[in-house]
Amino acid sequence: MKNSLVILLLLLFTLNPVFVLSTNHFYTVGSKLYDPCAVEFNIKGVNYAPYNWGYSPTELLLNEIAETGANTVRMSWYANHPDVQTHSVYTAAKLSAALDACTAEGMLPILELHDQTCQDNPQALISLTDYYLQSDIKTVFMARQDKVLINIANESLYVLWATNPATAQNTFISTYNTIIAKLRNAGYTCPLIIDAPDCGTNSDALAAVGQKIIDADVLHNVIFSIHTYWYAFANNNPTTMLQKLQVVINSGIPFVLGEVANQQDDTQSCQYTLPYQQLLIGCQSLGINWMAWSWNNDVCPNRQMTSTGRFINLTAYGSDLINNTNFGLKTKAVKSPYLSVNSCNSSSLVQLPSAVSYLGVTILKENNCWKIISSHSTPLQIKLYSILGKQLDSRMLQPNESQSILKPTDKGEYILKINDDKSGVVKQKIIN
Repeated sequence: MKNSLVILLLLLFTLNPVFVLSTNHFYTVGSKLYDPCAVEFNIKGVNYAPYNWGYSPTELLLNEIAETGANTVRMSWYANHPDVQTHSVYTAAKLSAALDACTAEGMLPILELHDQTCQDNPQALISLTDYYLQSDIKTVFMARQDKVLINIANESLYVLWATNPATAQNTFISTYNTIIAKLRNAGYTCPLIIDAPDCGTNSDALAAVGQKIIDADVLHNVIFSIHTYWYAFANNNPTTMLQKLQVVINSGIPFVLGEVANQQDDTQSCQYTLPYQQLLIGCQSLGINWMAWSWNNDVCPNRQMTSTGRFINLTAYGSDLINNTNFGLKTKAVKSPYLSVNSCNSSSLVQLPSAVSYLGVTILKENNCWKIISSHSTPLQIKLYSILGKQLDSRMLQPNESQSILKPTDKGEYILKINDDKSGVVKQKIIN
C-alpha cells in the first residue's frame, strides 16, 4: 500500500500541469489554493464595497476589517456604474489604492465586477470583462498579480432558472471559457473565480461543469464561488445545505462560499432568516472556505457586520462571525506570510503542513540550500525531486536532527517528499 501511494504521488506531480506554473501568483492544485510560496491558503474573509459603493470617494475601511482577523476581502466594483457621478470613483487609481490598502493589512483582495449581478446576458458578460483589458486597469493588475484574485463577475447567468437548463448549462461553460481564454491571452495568470449561476446559488451546476471549465483553462487556475442564499435552493435546511456542499466536494473542484449571510432578500429586504451558524459549523468540519456578506452599507441592515463601518460598532451578527469559537475569523482565519514579506526567500521558517500532528518537519530557506529540521520521534526518509519527478537527492533524517540539502543550480520548483516508514505516512511540499 505504501509503495502504491508513493507511485500515485509521483504520477500526480509528473502529469498535473499546474505544478509547472511560475510562483508569481496564487494557484490551485486539485481543490486547494496555494500562495506564491506554495503554502496552502484557506480563504476566511469578508465582503466589502470600497468607497461605500462609490458614494464616498475617500472611504477605505480595510484597516477596520483587518481587526476581525480576516485573511481575505472580496471587493465589489463597477466597470460602468449606472450613476454617472458615482462611476467617476471607479478609476484605476482608486482601484490600486483599494488593493494596496488591503494587502498592507496582510489580507488577500478579491475583486468582483458587480455590473451583471443576477443578469442572464452572456454577450454582455463577455463584453463586461473587456474592463480587465483596458490599459490602465490591466497595468494595475499586472503589477499585483502575485497578491490578487479576480472574481470575474458577480452572480451572472442562469441555468436552473433558464427556459432550457441543459442549453443554458452549455452556454455557461462556453461563455466562461471564452472569458478565461481572453484574460489568459492578455497575460493574467492569477486565479480566476467564477460565481455559480442563478444569482450565485446553483452549486449543483458548478459540481456538474466545474472541471470542464478548469480543463479548458491553459493554466488550470480557476476557483468557483457559491452564494448560500438557499432559502429555496436547499429548503433553508442546514442538513440539506451540507449535502449540497458535499456534492461539490466530491466533484474535486476548488470552491469557496463567496457570500454567507444571516438573511436573504426576496420581494423585500431581510425577508428570510438563514441558518448561517449551522452552515459555518459544518463548513469548519468539512474544510470549506467562506466569506461573510457584508461589512457595512447593505440594503438589509441586519446583514451588516458593523453599523458604522467601524470595528468598535459590530452588530451581534458581526461579532458572532468574528468571535464564535466554532468558526469565527479571529481564531480560524490564517493569513499568508507572503502578503507581509512579498518574498519566499526570507530566512524565516516555513512549517510543512502535516495531516498528522506528530510528523513535524521545518524547512529553513538559505541562499544555496534548504535546511531540513526534524522534531519527529523516529527517522524520516527525505527525498528531493525535480518538478517532473526525477529524483535528485535521498537521505535519512534522524529524530531531532537537521541536515542541509544543496539547491540545484537551475531555478524553479522542486518536490520535497518526507516518508515516515513506521506509519507509512508520505507528505510532500513544493519548494523553490
